[in-house]
Amino acid sequence: KESSRLHTRILGIAPLLTIKNPDGSFRDVEPIFWVYYPDLRPMLAKFEAYNGKNYGARLSWEELFESRMFASRIIKSTIENPNDQFIRGYVSDPILRLLEGDNIKEKIFNYEQDLWSY
Repeated sequence: KESSRLHTRILGIAPLLTIKNPDGSFRDVEPIFWVYYPDLRPMLAKFEAYNGKNYGARLSWEELFESRMFASRIIKSTIENPNDQFIRGYVSDPILRLLEGDNIKEKIFNYEQDLWSY
C-alpha cells in the first residue's frame, strides 16, 4: 500500500430524550427515533443553521454536519462485537458507556495509525 485513508461518515441522526428519576435527578438519555442521514441531507441543505462562533458566516445544516461541527458519541461498533450489540446491551452504567465509547474511538485511531507504513 502506498497510502490509506479512513473515512468517517454520518449514518443517522436521532433527537434525544432526557430520562429523569422520580426525584428529578438525571438517569439516562435515550434516542426517540433515528433518521438515515443520506436521506435527510437534501432537506438539511435548504435550511440555515445558527453559527454562534461566527455571526457573519452563513452555513446550512448540511454544511454544519459535513464539517463535523457537532457533539457525538459512539453507541455501537463492529469492532470486537460479534453479536452486533449496542454498548447499552453490555454496559449498564451511563458513565461506563461513555468510557467504552472512548475506548472504541481509541481503537479506531490506533487502527488508522497502523494503516501507515513508514
